[in-house]
Amino acid sequence: MTPGQPSSSGILFSAGVSPAGSADRAAAEACERLIADSVRRGGPSWEPDFAVVFATASHGPLLAAVASRIRRDLNPKRLIGLTSGAVLGGLDAYERRTGLSVLAGWIPGAEVQAISREVLATPPPGIDDALRGAMGDLSTLRASIVLGDSSSTLTGELLPALSRVHAEAGWGEAPPVLGALSASSKSPGSGVMVLDDDVAREGAVAISIHSENLRVDTLVSQGCTPFADPMVITRARKNLILELGGRPALGAIRDAASALGEDQRRLLPGGLFIGRVIDEYKDRFGRGDFLIRSVTGVDEDSNAVAVADLVRAGQTIQLQLRDRRTASEDLLMLLDAQRLRERPLGALLLTCAGRGRSFFGDESHDVLAVQRAFRDDPPGEIKAKMGQQVDPDEPVMPLCGVFANAQIAPAGGRGALHTHSAVLAMFRAQET
Repeated sequence: MTPGQPSSSGILFSAGVSPAGSADRAAAEACERLIADSVRRGGPSWEPDFAVVFATASHGPLLAAVASRIRRDLNPKRLIGLTSGAVLGGLDAYERRTGLSVLAGWIPGAEVQAISREVLATPPPGIDDALRGAMGDLSTLRASIVLGDSSSTLTGELLPALSRVHAEAGWGEAPPVLGALSASSKSPGSGVMVLDDDVAREGAVAISIHSENLRVDTLVSQGCTPFADPMVITRARKNLILELGGRPALGAIRDAASALGEDQRRLLPGGLFIGRVIDEYKDRFGRGDFLIRSVTGVDEDSNAVAVADLVRAGQTIQLQLRDRRTASEDLLMLLDAQRLRERPLGALLLTCAGRGRSFFGDESHDVLAVQRAFRDDPPGEIKAKMGQQVDPDEPVMPLCGVFANAQIAPAGGRGALHTHSAVLAMFRAQET
């Protein structure tokens, strides 16, 4: 199948991106390129089942106009979008410049339901019923996409509720909950979201995608290397780890760090992280078994360590180090595994705001790695070396994405909040 062409199921995805500084012009250019790409490949030019738009913060104050232009030019049945610090599209990232990226999907027989801010903000215990009512028929649920403002979204209540409802779909593994929480929340235009014609600056919006023909696969690349033995939190308060294995937390972590070899010790200036174990019942922990969280501070008086998460006694953690080589190799390894399947028809790339130019030295690292992975020629060990110049003539699949404060993707069979990670959602035809 030619890259991006409709599958035998009739599913088609198309994408467009624009660096234009004017919000209206950027929306018009992105839609024009998306439509031209779809028509070139024998697809429709009108009324996709859904469209996702990501825009840089400079477009935030005019997101209503952006949404209006997209609805006029594409007429999607559902439109969902978010502004953030930087966006991705095609082969490029727009981290220190304006950018607007759109992905649209035509899925024969699909139903795409809107999940409003009001539904997502329903307090427990009513939120489960509210979500069921908004989603409709769970038997054909394939994924939900959630976009929100990291400063106001109650992910602690929302994600467990979404996971519970998704688990009721009843067809093997629960359909994925995917999404992003905006980066650069201090920027005036960041953290603005849209659902159809509703534009908001707080909370979250979502859509649920229902289809018998679609499959949504995900990968989560964290790119951290664990060190020292796993430790059990024996005393904690909110986001403070007070004791690890019955010892003052700060002392236990310092002892572990002092035992590092020279090669690993050089990574400490890049930040110390903890990996919180997802499934406590496992005997051994490896790649993908942790939710990565930053160590945000220490309290010398109490020997406590602050982390970017709520923690409790009884949880198991393992200390983690992160560098660009590990992160790059981790993503490439996960992408190589995806090559065993057919090339995705389209994709969303939700990556951490900290994985751009300041980390990799190249703002386009993640999007180029994804597009390169699905080229027809094999990647090979040499091409996998970080820093290898890659210049494909055009994207091999329609893709748009965003740099975010946090990413939402499955972990241990449930929707979870990830940080310092790259999440790839891949749309494929359902295997028969």
